[in-house]
Amino acid sequence: MTHKKRTRPWTPVAKQWTKRLVKREIEKADEHFQSASRNLADNDLATAANRLYFAVERATVALMIGMDGQLSKNHGYIQYGFDSFCDRNLLPRSRFRGWLARQYKDRIVADYGNWRRGSTPLSPSLMATRLSEGAQIIRSAKQTLSKRRLLSP
Repeated sequence: MTHKKRTRPWTPVAKQWTKRLVKREIEKADEHFQSASRNLADNDLATAANRLYFAVERATVALMIGMDGQLSKNHGYIQYGFDSFCDRNLLPRSRFRGWLARQYKDRIVADYGNWRRGSTPLSPSLMATRLSEGAQIIRSAKQTLSKRRLLSP
């Protein structure tokens, strides 16, 4: 009987690539966030939810690279990393712990419809609140990375 080799859900990042990768991920976060803002203004809630999720996910990946030297494409592991940053007070814990997982569920509802019981239907007010929260999260990530001299202000 052969066993499947277990792999880590992340890849170590070499120190010489850290600043470049952090900058790239923050730029992607900003692009996705601007897209989400435009989509909300156009009342395209599904696309706004999708772009907002990816904006905060990219900011989280930038933190994972800068703070932990890890790069991951695994949504679950990135959500775990997000909550870890809340637990470590790099993001406001009481306000945002679990936020990325909730936004992932909103993204799924946006992409596939409200097919699960307990899913929150998307609304302009919900998305405006989430967009504001997303802006705060991205700003906090940038501040943390700037303090560590991994991102130019």
